[in-house]
Amino acid sequence: MRQSTASGADLTVGLAERAVISAAYPETKRTYLRLGGAELSGCNLFYLATPAALNVLEFWQSAEQDRKKPWRIAWRFGPLTALRIFLSRAGPEAVFALLSKRLGAQVSPIILPFAEAAIDVDKPSDLRLVRGILAARSE
Repeated sequence: MRQSTASGADLTVGLAERAVISAAYPETKRTYLRLGGAELSGCNLFYLATPAALNVLEFWQSAEQDRKKPWRIAWRFGPLTALRIFLSRAGPEAVFALLSKRLGAQVSPIILPFAEAAIDVDKPSDLRLVRGILAARSE
């Protein structure tokens, strides 16, 4: 929360790095997006700070169906923007700044140090993993 409020962004997006996730839970399967030198996975954690964040929500309602195919989401911003994202090797901050201009709201990434933040439960293997994590913590 502190990072999100300190960012001054209209909306922040929680992300976790592949290295962090794989080190803690090598068995989990995630979708990763390469931005610069980082491979990132979404965490389904968002901070909506201002009414301008609603612009992003409206976009996401139509784009969410492509969440497992990041190139399709980038393509929604137009072919030139998509090429800039995937060919420039820009890092997360630069990519989010570019997308912010197109969305009419400042969107900032927050890189989280917690592998667990990237684990959602949408298949049986995820449920087994989360049960194992919780059981280990209760011991």
